[in-house]
Amino acid sequence: MARAGDADPVMIATETATAMRHLDSSGLVVAARRVLQRHPTNGPLWWVCSHLVTAPEHGARVLSLVDELDDDATSSRLSGALADDARVLVTSWAPTVAAALRRRGDVEVTVCGRSYGSSAMVRSLRRDDLSVRQVDIEAAAVSMERVDVVLLEAGALSWSSAVAALGSAVLAAVARAFDVPVWLVAARGRRLPEPYLEVMGRSIEATDEPDHDRLDPRQVAAIIGPDGRSAPDSVSLAAECPLATELVASLR
Repeated sequence: MARAGDADPVMIATETATAMRHLDSSGLVVAARRVLQRHPTNGPLWWVCSHLVTAPEHGARVLSLVDELDDDATSSRLSGALADDARVLVTSWAPTVAAALRRRGDVEVTVCGRSYGSSAMVRSLRRDDLSVRQVDIEAAAVSMERVDVVLLEAGALSWSSAVAALGSAVLAAVARAFDVPVWLVAARGRRLPEPYLEVMGRSIEATDEPDHDRLDPRQVAAIIGPDGRSAPDSVSLAAECPLATELVASLR
């Protein structure tokens, strides 16, 4: 799993959890550190490893963690929160957002950016016959004139920091300038302790060609998660897993 490359973050997390099921405690910590070193910005992976490392019986915890990720209701909550015939703006590949838009079918989607992930988002939505247009990131300001809400999918977040696809910080800033609400979509396993986001931030800064942005989740209009829509506050941004200091120390 450490060599899984750009595979889906949830798939990496669930497969890692399954692979760790029969390890002893010392082997579990070593394996968790190794896979996190390879995937330092994978929120669900941090969530899984944190729960397993701190569980009294980690083998028994694996199946429930996998079920929680598989049964995540965030896309359904987002679908229900969108207004009829909503005009939304997204950037890059965002699986939870894409699933919600497919559920609706009546939305008009603008995908901002020309990256591989952005083009993948366009292709995926067009296969389901949604109304989709793709524009350059430089056209974000013009696009805001025909957008009701900007949807950004968080790979991970804490009280003061969120990690999202490259271009998300620009779109959030432009949206605020045009008074367009920004919703940060945070599926199961994305809310993490602050030290984990600090590790992610250092990883992004150390990369010559980063593919992630960092933004302040307290500046968005709403957080959309498994429990629905809420304001960015101490409850909606609270960590969903315990802090495992042995994981953080290995990645400083």
